[in-house]
Amino acid sequence: MSKKKKIVLFSVIGICIILGAVFLFNDLSNPPAVFSPDGLYKITYNRSEKRVTLLKIETDVKAYTVLSDTISSDPVFIWSPNSRYYVQTCKIQDGGVSNLLIDVKNGLGMAYGTDDVKGELEKISDTADIDIDRYVTPVKFLDNQNLLMEFDNTHVSGWYIYDLTNRTAREVHVIN
Repeated sequence: MSKKKKIVLFSVIGICIILGAVFLFNDLSNPPAVFSPDGLYKITYNRSEKRVTLLKIETDVKAYTVLSDTISSDPVFIWSPNSRYYVQTCKIQDGGVSNLLIDVKNGLGMAYGTDDVKGELEKISDTADIDIDRYVTPVKFLDNQNLLMEFDNTHVSGWYIYDLTNRTAREVHVIN
Protein backbone atom coordinates (compact mmCIF):
# COMPACT_ATOMS: atom_id res chain seq x y z
CA MET A 1 0.00 0.00 0.00
CA SER A 2 1.37 3.39 -0.95
CA LYS A 3 2.09 6.10 1.58
CA LYS A 4 -0.66 8.30 0.13
CA LYS A 5 -3.28 5.52 0.51
CA LYS A 6 -2.17 4.91 4.10
CA ILE A 7 -2.59 8.60 4.92
CA VAL A 8 -6.07 8.66 3.35
CA LEU A 9 -7.04 5.43 5.17
CA PHE A 10 -5.85 6.70 8.56
CA SER A 11 -7.55 10.06 7.95
CA VAL A 12 -10.86 8.34 7.19
CA ILE A 13 -10.50 6.10 10.25
CA GLY A 14 -9.64 9.10 12.42
CA ILE A 15 -12.66 11.07 11.18
CA CYS A 16 -14.93 8.06 11.83
CA ILE A 17 -13.58 7.72 15.37
CA ILE A 18 -14.04 11.42 16.09
CA LEU A 19 -17.59 11.49 14.66
CA GLY A 20 -18.48 8.32 16.56
CA ALA A 21 -17.18 9.80 19.81
CA VAL A 22 -19.15 13.02 19.24
CA PHE A 23 -22.41 11.11 18.60
CA LEU A 24 -21.77 8.76 21.50
CA PHE A 25 -20.93 11.62 23.88
CA ASN A 26 -24.04 13.60 22.89
CA ASP A 27 -26.25 10.57 23.39
CA LEU A 28 -24.64 9.60 26.71
CA SER A 29 -24.60 13.13 28.08
CA ASN A 30 -28.40 13.09 28.27
CA PRO A 31 -30.19 10.90 30.79
CA PRO A 32 -32.00 7.86 29.41
CA ALA A 33 -35.60 8.16 28.26
CA VAL A 34 -38.33 7.38 30.78
CA PHE A 35 -41.17 5.24 29.43
CA SER A 36 -44.78 5.26 30.58
CA PRO A 37 -46.01 2.07 32.27
CA ASP A 38 -48.23 1.26 29.26
CA GLY A 39 -45.29 1.79 26.87
CA LEU A 40 -47.14 4.37 24.75
CA TYR A 41 -45.08 7.43 25.75
CA LYS A 42 -41.50 8.31 26.48
CA ILE A 43 -40.04 11.37 28.12
CA THR A 44 -36.66 12.63 27.03
CA TYR A 45 -34.52 15.36 28.51
CA ASN A 46 -31.94 17.30 26.52
CA ARG A 47 -29.40 18.83 28.92
CA SER A 48 -27.83 21.28 26.49
CA GLU A 49 -31.21 22.72 25.52
CA LYS A 50 -32.78 22.16 28.98
CA ARG A 51 -35.82 20.76 27.21
CA VAL A 52 -38.20 18.05 28.33
CA THR A 53 -40.20 16.36 25.60
CA LEU A 54 -43.05 13.89 25.87
CA LEU A 55 -43.30 11.74 22.76
CA LYS A 56 -46.08 9.42 21.67
CA ILE A 57 -44.04 6.37 20.64
CA GLU A 58 -46.21 4.92 17.88
CA THR A 59 -46.22 8.19 15.95
CA ASP A 60 -43.03 9.75 17.38
CA VAL A 61 -44.95 13.02 17.56
CA LYS A 62 -44.33 15.48 20.38
CA ALA A 63 -47.25 15.49 22.75
CA TYR A 64 -45.84 18.08 25.16
CA THR A 65 -42.62 20.05 25.52
CA VAL A 66 -41.43 22.06 28.53
CA LEU A 67 -38.63 24.61 28.44
CA SER A 68 -36.90 25.54 31.67
CA ASP A 69 -34.01 27.96 32.04
CA THR A 70 -33.69 27.97 35.83
CA ILE A 71 -33.13 24.31 36.66
CA SER A 72 -29.97 23.25 38.45
CA SER A 73 -30.47 19.48 38.34
CA ASP A 74 -31.77 16.90 35.91
CA PRO A 75 -35.52 16.48 36.22
CA VAL A 76 -36.98 13.35 37.79
CA PHE A 77 -40.11 11.89 36.21
CA ILE A 78 -42.77 9.85 37.99
CA TRP A 79 -45.60 8.17 36.05
CA SER A 80 -49.02 7.19 37.40
CA PRO A 81 -49.67 3.44 37.09
CA ASN A 82 -52.28 4.01 34.34
CA SER A 83 -49.93 6.34 32.36
CA ARG A 84 -52.45 9.19 32.45
CA TYR A 85 -50.33 11.53 34.61
CA TYR A 86 -46.69 12.26 35.08
CA VAL A 87 -44.86 14.56 37.42
CA GLN A 88 -41.63 16.33 36.56
CA THR A 89 -39.60 17.68 39.44
CA CYS A 90 -36.16 19.30 39.65
CA LYS A 91 -34.18 21.68 41.78
CA ILE A 92 -34.00 25.29 40.63
CA GLN A 93 -31.12 27.74 40.93
CA ASP A 94 -32.50 29.64 43.94
CA GLY A 95 -32.66 26.45 46.02
CA GLY A 96 -36.34 25.68 45.61
CA VAL A 97 -38.05 22.94 43.65
CA SER A 98 -39.92 23.17 40.37
CA ASN A 99 -42.76 20.70 39.76
CA LEU A 100 -45.01 20.16 36.81
CA LEU A 101 -47.96 17.76 36.98
CA ILE A 102 -49.24 16.81 33.52
CA ASP A 103 -52.51 15.16 32.55
CA VAL A 104 -51.36 13.37 29.37
CA LYS A 105 -54.91 12.49 28.29
CA ASN A 106 -56.05 16.12 28.28
CA GLY A 107 -52.69 17.81 27.71
CA LEU A 108 -53.09 19.95 30.81
CA GLY A 109 -50.70 21.13 33.47
CA MET A 110 -52.25 20.86 36.92
CA ALA A 111 -51.79 22.39 40.38
CA TYR A 112 -50.80 20.04 43.17
CA GLY A 113 -52.81 21.12 46.19
CA THR A 114 -50.58 23.61 47.97
CA ASP A 115 -53.43 26.06 48.63
CA ASP A 116 -55.29 23.33 50.54
CA VAL A 117 -52.13 22.53 52.51
CA LYS A 118 -51.49 26.19 53.33
CA GLY A 119 -55.01 26.43 54.74
CA GLU A 120 -54.36 23.46 57.03
CA LEU A 121 -50.94 24.78 58.08
CA GLU A 122 -52.31 28.22 58.97
CA LYS A 123 -54.63 26.51 61.48
CA ILE A 124 -51.72 24.91 63.36
CA SER A 125 -48.85 27.38 62.90
CA ASP A 126 -48.30 30.90 64.15
CA THR A 127 -46.37 31.75 60.97
CA ALA A 128 -48.62 34.12 59.03
CA ASP A 129 -47.38 33.34 55.52
CA ILE A 130 -45.99 29.86 55.03
CA ASP A 131 -44.36 29.51 51.63
CA ILE A 132 -44.39 25.84 50.71
CA ASP A 133 -44.97 26.10 46.94
CA ARG A 134 -41.25 26.02 46.16
CA TYR A 135 -40.57 23.23 48.67
CA VAL A 136 -43.13 20.61 47.64
CA THR A 137 -41.75 17.43 46.08
CA PRO A 138 -43.73 14.53 44.63
CA VAL A 139 -42.72 11.19 46.14
CA LYS A 140 -44.80 8.59 44.29
CA PHE A 141 -48.21 7.75 42.92
CA LEU A 142 -50.09 5.64 45.45
CA ASP A 143 -52.54 4.56 42.73
CA ASN A 144 -54.05 6.10 39.57
CA GLN A 145 -55.72 8.90 41.51
CA ASN A 146 -53.51 9.76 44.52
CA LEU A 147 -50.05 11.32 44.58
CA LEU A 148 -47.96 11.37 47.76
CA MET A 149 -46.28 14.77 48.18
CA GLU A 150 -43.80 16.01 50.79
CA PHE A 151 -42.90 19.56 51.78
CA ASP A 152 -39.95 20.94 53.68
CA ASN A 153 -38.93 24.54 54.26
CA THR A 154 -37.38 26.41 57.17
CA HIS A 155 -40.70 26.71 59.06
CA VAL A 156 -42.50 23.43 58.54
CA SER A 157 -42.22 20.02 56.90
CA GLY A 158 -44.53 17.10 56.34
CA TRP A 159 -46.49 15.27 53.71
CA TYR A 160 -49.94 15.05 52.16
CA ILE A 161 -51.89 13.09 49.56
CA TYR A 162 -53.04 14.94 46.46
CA ASP A 163 -56.25 13.61 44.88
CA LEU A 164 -55.92 14.18 41.13
CA THR A 165 -59.59 13.56 40.36
CA ASN A 166 -60.96 16.04 42.90
CA ARG A 167 -57.85 18.24 42.76
CA THR A 168 -57.62 18.51 46.52
CA ALA A 169 -55.04 17.80 49.19
CA ARG A 170 -55.99 15.51 52.05
CA GLU A 171 -54.36 13.87 55.03
CA VAL A 172 -51.95 16.74 55.68
CA HIS A 173 -49.35 15.59 58.21
CA VAL A 174 -46.89 18.02 59.78
CA ILE A 175 -43.59 16.69 61.12
CA ASN A 176 -42.22 19.81 62.81
